[in-house]
Amino acid sequence: MNLNTGAKIIGQGITGAEGSRAAQWMLEYGTNLVAGVTPGKGGQTVCGTIPVFNSVREAQEAVGHVDATVVFAPPMRSKDAVIEAIDAGVQLLIVIAEKIPTGDGAFMYAYAKKHGAQIIGPNTTGIINPSKKIKIGLMVARAAAHVPAGQCGDRIQIGKCRRGDRSTSETCGSRNFVVGRHRRR
Repeated sequence: MNLNTGAKIIGQGITGAEGSRAAQWMLEYGTNLVAGVTPGKGGQTVCGTIPVFNSVREAQEAVGHVDATVVFAPPMRSKDAVIEAIDAGVQLLIVIAEKIPTGDGAFMYAYAKKHGAQIIGPNTTGIINPSKKIKIGLMVARAAAHVPAGQCGDRIQIGKCRRGDRSTSETCGSRNFVVGRHRRR
């Protein structure tokens, strides 16, 4: 997984409270968020400039090839959103929702593997690459740091601690930070 500067990102479920709030943060960071997808809400806009479409394919017809999607759909709808994105050819999916049924999660991973796609999540705060100004998801951008090429960061704390969990990332040089949940020992 390596997104380039200017990678085209869409948000599925972007018209909800969490999705629209995160969309604003992503735009402020410099992420190229080109479209949103919420079935039945096509024709609307989010954050004043992001067009909303009824399907991933409809969004791709309007904006061209999409490099990644962030799925803000609720747990019981995330599986359908993931299948739709993979069927439309999206290769990188960041699934934010927690409490996705185990069977749905297993199906999503198997479906992604079968189609050569990659899923980050579910229950992730997203990914960030400070050197390329890409932030996809919910994490606080001001807590991430750019590590110059050639200097490897062992671990970086993203600044979110709650109920004994901590969000961390692995990084080396200018690769993307993948933010995941790890139990404290």
